[in-house]
Amino acid sequence: MIDLKVQLENKFANVIDYYNFELIDWNKDEVSLLNKKGNFVLNIKTHFDNVYAEYIIKNNADNLISYDISNYLSSKCDDEDRKGITNPDNVESRLKAILLIWSKCLSRKFDDMLKGEINWVNDYEEFKLTGIPRMIQEKNKEILKKELTARPNLF
Repeated sequence: MIDLKVQLENKFANVIDYYNFELIDWNKDEVSLLNKKGNFVLNIKTHFDNVYAEYIIKNNADNLISYDISNYLSSKCDDEDRKGITNPDNVESRLKAILLIWSKCLSRKFDDMLKGEINWVNDYEEFKLTGIPRMIQEKNKEILKKELTARPNLF
């Protein structure tokens, strides 16, 4: 399998630098990109042969809400985002290809999302394959909050 943090540092370098993200390496399969303005977390996970993304924000009731944006993000990727990427022939190259495609797509089409704005949510909610936003489970919320206590401006 891939080292997700290393791959994100490589494939998402332009996104991380431009939007001033900080990486939290939870484990070999999950890394969070923390928006230093403190209004959201972009969480990336690998599982078997796929990559998943969730956008976590705090709502007005002070709950952490997770949007599974994996299918939504993939649906917005086009030929320009896939340019120069060959057909993967194994799991590792598939995961790397998805990360590179998403990085291109995010930087080209989701400036508002990466700046912490939520005007993209209306389009997300109309997308037929989208998940229902959900509150973060208490145990995960506590782990996330514990990790973020060293960053008082986040959430």
